[in-house]
Amino acid sequence: MNRQIAFICTISALATSPIQSHAEAQASQSAQINSILETFEKSVKPDLNGKITLEKKINFQSNSYNSTNRAIGARYTYPQAFQIDEKKDLLYILRYSNGHPARGVIEKYKWSSGLLVSTYLIKEPQMSISEGIVVDHSDQGDLLYIRSENKLVRYQLIEGDNALGSTKKLKVLFDNVAQSFYRKDGQWYLEKYRTTPDAVGQSRGEYYILDRNFKHIGDLSLPARYAGYRESDQLNLPKHQGFAVLGDGYVMSMGGYWSEKTETTPYHYYGVNVFNSDGSIRSSSYVAPKVLFSELSRLGIKAYKNENEGIQAMNDGSLIALQVVQTKENPDGQLLFIRFTLPPS
Repeated sequence: MNRQIAFICTISALATSPIQSHAEAQASQSAQINSILETFEKSVKPDLNGKITLEKKINFQSNSYNSTNRAIGARYTYPQAFQIDEKKDLLYILRYSNGHPARGVIEKYKWSSGLLVSTYLIKEPQMSISEGIVVDHSDQGDLLYIRSENKLVRYQLIEGDNALGSTKKLKVLFDNVAQSFYRKDGQWYLEKYRTTPDAVGQSRGEYYILDRNFKHIGDLSLPARYAGYRESDQLNLPKHQGFAVLGDGYVMSMGGYWSEKTETTPYHYYGVNVFNSDGSIRSSSYVAPKVLFSELSRLGIKAYKNENEGIQAMNDGSLIALQVVQTKENPDGQLLFIRFTLPPS
C-alpha cells in the first residue's frame, strides 16, 4: 500500500472518528478496491467483435524528430495528447521529453495525408505534463492551450526557419488543473488537480466547467471506479488516459502501458467508459491487452508494446483514440489512430 495514501486515509479517519485505527483505515481501502475490481471484472469483454478500424498510421519518429531532440537536449519525446481539426484538415500532437523537468514539443500534420507541416518547441521547461491540447486559429496566428505548471495556459505558435518553430507564453487562464481537459461548443472541462481523497486516493473524475471566457460555471463529478485514480499505477486499478465531451455525455478511454513481457493487471486493460450528461455511468467496456493486440493484428499491425494516449469525439459521432505501439517490423514505433462508433444510448 502506498504510504502517503495510508497516511491521508488515517488522518481523515481520525478527524471524523478518533477511535478508528490505522488497520481499520487499511481495511476500508481494501474493501473499496475490491469493490472497484468487481465492477471492472463485470465490464471485461472477451473480444472487440471487429468494432474498430485503423484510421491513420504515423511513424513514431517524425521527419523533425532527431533535430527536435537535439534542440531540447532530449533522448526522445513521447506523445501525450492530440487534436484533430477536421475543418482545417490538421492534426496536432503534443509530445514531452524524458527529462526532469520535461520539455514540450508540438507537431502539426496534415490529417488526410499524415504529412508533417511544422514543429514547435515550448521554451519553458514543463514541471507538469498535459493530456489535453486545443489549438485555435486567429489572424495573429495559431493559439495553443495546454496544461502547464498545473494551470491552463495560452501560448502562441510561432513559425520558424526550416519548419522548426517556437512558442510564446501569453496568459495563465485557470489554476488547479490536472492532466486532462477538453473543449466543446465554447465550454471548457478541466480535470481538477487538488481534490479531496477518498479511501483509495484522488479520483481523476472531478472536473471544472468554464464558459468561453474561462469563468467557472459548474462542476462535473464522474464515479471514481470508472474514472480512475491518480494512484492507479501503484494500486493496479484501471487507468484514465483520455477524456472527451459528447453531445449527450462524456467518454473516457482507459489503459496504461503494456508489453508482452508485462504482468497484466486492470491498469493495462484497454477500455471505454461512457457517462450520461449527469455524470452517471452509461456503459463500461474493457478488453485484455492481448485481445487488443489480436484486433490490431487483424488490421495488419503486429504490436508487442502499446499505450493508450487519448480520445476525441468526431463530427460524425464516432470516436478516434490514439494507440502508441511498437512492432517487430518497426521497433521505433507507430502512432495508430483508431476509429470506433459507440452503440446507441
